[in-house]
This record gives sequence, structure tokens and C-alpha cells, in this order.
Amino acid sequence: MRLFLDANVLFTAAHNPRGKAAFAIMLGAEGLFQLANSAYAR
Repeated sequence: MRLFLDANVLFTAAHNPRGKAAFAIMLGAEGLFQLANSAYAR
């Protein structure tokens, strides 16, 4: 499964490393699903 992260999710994860957005990124980094975003969001 691919999870698309928009700029709001990235900003929220950076702002709150213990929140749900950061948790979703952590799960993606562990290989549970593929993370994707646009160059503009990065």
C-alpha cells in the first residue's frame, strides 16, 4: 500500500514527533507501506 504525505503531514510530524503523523512516517520507514509525496511538498 502507498501512503501519500502532503505538506501538512510532514510539517505536523516535524512539529510533533510523538503525534500520529510522525507515527505514520515511522511505520512507513519500517516497511509496512510505501511513503510518497511530491517534490513540491518536500
